[in-house]
Amino acid sequence: MDSVKRAKELAAEREMSLYDLARRCGIPYNTLKNAEKRSSQLSLHVIELICGGLEIPLVRFFEDPPAAGAAPARGREAGAE
Repeated sequence: MDSVKRAKELAAEREMSLYDLARRCGIPYNTLKNAEKRSSQLSLHVIELICGGLEIPLVRFFEDPPAAGAAPARGREAGAE
């Protein structure tokens, strides 16, 4: 999993830039930007700060994001009996 990419996805869901995300979560912007430039991963501590700032559980960070335009999952498809 690319933790920087996931952080950017979560920020984009809220129409936030990486800079906005850093400020909201109390993370130095350079921490996120340097990880992005170096293609490195974020530490668990930084991920926890992101989750706290976005008010989401840690498990949500590691969930696969829904595909663009995908309908919510349902138990059975309509008309299938």
